[in-house]
Amino acid sequence: MAGGEGHKEHRARLRKRFAADSGAAMPDYELLELLLFHAIPRRDTKPLAKRLIDRFGSLAAVLAADPGDIAKVDGAGEATALLLKVSHQAGLRLAQADLRERRDLGSWDRVLDYCRATLAHLPRESFHVLFLDRKNGLIAAEQQSRGTVDLAYYITQGGDPETVAPVEEDIVRAYHEALCAGGVADYDWGTCWHEYRLFALYALVFPILAAGLIDAKVEAQRNAIGLLISRGFAAARRLASVELLPA
Repeated sequence: MAGGEGHKEHRARLRKRFAADSGAAMPDYELLELLLFHAIPRRDTKPLAKRLIDRFGSLAAVLAADPGDIAKVDGAGEATALLLKVSHQAGLRLAQADLRERRDLGSWDRVLDYCRATLAHLPRESFHVLFLDRKNGLIAAEQQSRGTVDLAYYITQGGDPETVAPVEEDIVRAYHEALCAGGVADYDWGTCWHEYRLFALYALVFPILAAGLIDAKVEAQRNAIGLLISRGFAAARRLASVELLPA
């Protein structure tokens, strides 16, 4: 759509439709089109909105996407990426404020609601720590790392070290190739392997923490935790994970 009166009328119609029900009935690409008005004041934003939805899959996924990946979409650029990431951060803070006001992360449903709102559409795995007060109210949420946390846990803890070691790098490489095939463009093999080796330490921390929660009188629980800890230490030695920690 070219500039001029037709362009202005189109924008006015979208704004009017949004005002009717706060955008509840509008499809993702139209909400995104409205948002893009603020980054692109003199150009039709519908084609770009549709390209972004096609590239990332949904409005939520567009907002959660890496800014570098957004900027690479034809017609986007740094200003568009900045606008979308500011909008994403505003949504995250709204969700966090709602949790703080309700002071309710005391059930798995509320924890899952929070995780879906903040993490579900991220392009890469992300490890977060939630800090709660005595009434299970959210005090703060901090991202500790991005990358291969779950992968490191499942591989290093999923089998006997002698069985895992010969195929470990091949499995991680297949995981990286699948990410690239799925559209992840800012995650090279060197970074993936580095993070896998580092996150093997997280896989060791989990069973150590769990050891404080088991019934020490139950032999099966002691044996299970002991097995996980021994596998974690074996992986950390095999991958030289400690060498990757900052000095």
